[in-house]
Amino acid sequence: MWVTARVQVSDVRKNTLAQPPSYPDSPPEVGALRRATGDAEDAENCMCEYGGLSHGESPTVSQQDRRKELMKMRMLRVRYLIGGIVAGLCLMVCAAAFAVDTLVLKDATTCEGLFEGYKNKRIYFKPKSGKKLHETLTGVVSLVLDPPSKVIVKPRSGKKIDAWTLKSYGSSGFVFDQGGKDVVKKALDITRIELGLDFGRKEIDDVATVISEGEEVDIAEYIENGVGTIVHFHSPDAVASVRQGTFVTTLVRDSRGKLALLKIEIPSWDSPVAKQYGITSAPRFRFYNRRGKLVEELTERFTEEDVEAAVKKAKR
Repeated sequence: MWVTARVQVSDVRKNTLAQPPSYPDSPPEVGALRRATGDAEDAENCMCEYGGLSHGESPTVSQQDRRKELMKMRMLRVRYLIGGIVAGLCLMVCAAAFAVDTLVLKDATTCEGLFEGYKNKRIYFKPKSGKKLHETLTGVVSLVLDPPSKVIVKPRSGKKIDAWTLKSYGSSGFVFDQGGKDVVKKALDITRIELGLDFGRKEIDDVATVISEGEEVDIAEYIENGVGTIVHFHSPDAVASVRQGTFVTTLVRDSRGKLALLKIEIPSWDSPVAKQYGITSAPRFRFYNRRGKLVEELTERFTEEDVEAAVKKAKR
C-alpha cells in the first residue's frame, strides 16, 4: 500500500511539472518562483524565508512592505560593514608610527633620524638635527630601521626587487624581511636601495611645498629665480606617483639648495587644478631652470634616468 501511494504522488508531481500552473491568485513574485522551480512548496518556502509568510499563505500588502524593509536593513548592514572596513584602514594609516631609525658610526657617534637610501657604497641618513649624512660603509657600524621600511632593491645582477622590507644593516650586510624570513645580502652585491611605498612609516616632508590641494593655482607665482624648480602633479592613490615623488624628493634634498620642489595635489581628475593643466594621469613633472624657463616635462616616462636627465637641465 505504501508503494502504491508513493507512485501516485510521483505521478501527480510529474503532471505538475509537465504543465506548470499559472496560480492566478498568487502575486507575481510567488508565481514566478513557482514556475521557475516547478514546485509550489519550494516556492512558498523561499517566500516564507524571505518575507516571513506562513506555508500556503499569499503575501499581503503589509507583508510586501516588510520584505522591502528587510531588504533595506540588509543593504544598511552591508554599508555599515564596508564603512567599518574603510574606517579601519584610515585608522591604520593615521596610527602609523613616525620613523625613528638609528645609525651608529665607527667614531662612536649614534644618530637618530631617517634612513633615506643606499647608493654608491654610501648610506644616506637624515638626523633629527644637523646636516644630512652620506656615510661610506667603512664608517658605519650598524643601522636599525624602526619600524622596518618597504624598499626597492637593485642588485648588481638581476632585476630589481620591490617586495622586501629592510630591517637593518650590520657587519654581515643588509637584513631584509622576505615573507616573514630574514634574508641577508652583502652590501657589495647591491647597487642601490630606495624607499618604497610604506604606510607603516611616517615622516615630515620638509622639502616639498604644497601649492594646491585641488584648487586652481598659478605656478609662475611660485617659481624663484636662481634655483631649479620641479613641479610634481601628485595623486596619493597612484603608486608610481608616490614612488617617483620619493625619488624626486631625495634628489632635491641632495641638491644642497640648488633645486626647489613644488607639489600640486590632484584629489580627482575633475578637480579645478586638473582641468586647468589638463592632468588626466599621475605622476607628471615639470622642470624649470634657474631663470624660470620650462625646460622639460615628463608625462609618460618616469624612469630614474629620465628624471635625472631633466634635473640636470633644471640646474642650468
